[in-house]
Formats: sequence, C-alpha cells, structure tokens
Amino acid sequence: MEALFKFTSSTQINQALNNYWTNQNADEGKQIEFKHILESEPEVNQSEDEEVTAAQDKNGWSHEEDLILIESYFTYKSLPKRECFYRISALLEDSSKDPKACHQRYKDLDLKHLSAEEATAKSLQMH
Repeated sequence: MEALFKFTSSTQINQALNNYWTNQNADEGKQIEFKHILESEPEVNQSEDEEVTAAQDKNGWSHEEDLILIESYFTYKSLPKRECFYRISALLEDSSKDPKACHQRYKDLDLKHLSAEEATAKSLQMH
C-alpha cells in the first residue's frame, strides 16, 4: 500500500488497484472497478508549485517527504539499513532523494533516538 503514495492522481491509483485486484482474482474471473478513491483530483497551478518549493527546508526536503520518510522508516527499520533506505527512496517522487540522501535525512531527524511523533514535530520545526 505504501507504493500508492507515489501516484499523484486518482486515475493512477485506481488503475494500480484494478491491476492488483485483477491479478489476485484472475482464476475466479473477477474484476472490480474501484470507485474514485479521491473525489476530485487537485488542480496544480504555478502558485501551488511555488508554495511547495518554498515549503522545503534548506536541505531540499518538504514536510510531506519527511512524513513519508518517518512512516516508512518505522515500517522498514527491521531490514538491513541499506535495504531500508533503498525502499524509502523508491517511495519518494523526487529522484534526488536516493538512499544516501534518505539516510542523511534520517540522521538529521534523529530517527534512531526519536519516536515517530517526536520526529514529526522536529520536521515541523525545521520548516
């Protein structure tokens, strides 16, 4: 389900869910059409893009990216570190957020010593 965070429109999410459901139930011949998960797709305009850019901290991370990192870290932390940060980087849309950048942000947020709630609060302070 974490992979659904990568999609930016309800159409992409619905297609992914339909493909998943169709593959899971191929033997039974079932295919379910998912209703629109998102009632309406957000209109992205230039001013919103500028706001998102402005919401990034000096290291180029937005609060939303921090939230994905924090949630995903606590999901994957039992894996070897390399695998953990590889998976987290795959969830982030920004291609500059490679595993090494995710590991550095993990250090910046002090995820080793903080809970998810404390790390979220720290992320808000950094923005």
